[in-house]
Amino acid sequence: MYEIINSMPFGLYVFVLLIGLGCLIYSIFDMRKKQPGNPTIWILPFGITVDIMLVVYRLTIEFAQNNTVQDIAKIILIVSAVLFIISIFATFILANKKGYIDSEPLKKIMPTLKGCAIALIIVAILLGVVIFLRDKT
Repeated sequence: MYEIINSMPFGLYVFVLLIGLGCLIYSIFDMRKKQPGNPTIWILPFGITVDIMLVVYRLTIEFAQNNTVQDIAKIILIVSAVLFIISIFATFILANKKGYIDSEPLKKIMPTLKGCAIALIIVAILLGVVIFLRDKT
């Protein structure tokens, strides 16, 4: 993830994140209007937080000379990303219990989703090991 963040030109990076921020803000207003009470709306503020933290992290990479500031920004970015992922799962469960999600199509694709989740966990572990070993050398 950090290579993608570091390799993009700064102007393009900010432009892409501003478009994402605009879409997230529009989605909040659109969802409140079309589906009031839907718990999946709580995913969006966590997405906005991650979006803002990506900009802050890139700004610290570009302009901060102190490695401590960069490390703090990196930790805050990781925490906000983890909270975003947790909010996705939690609001999905709440929306399913409240009946906002049609469970029949979900039951049909559940084996595929479980397989994808297992593959995602394996890839994340392998990626973490590779990054850990690369940083150690």
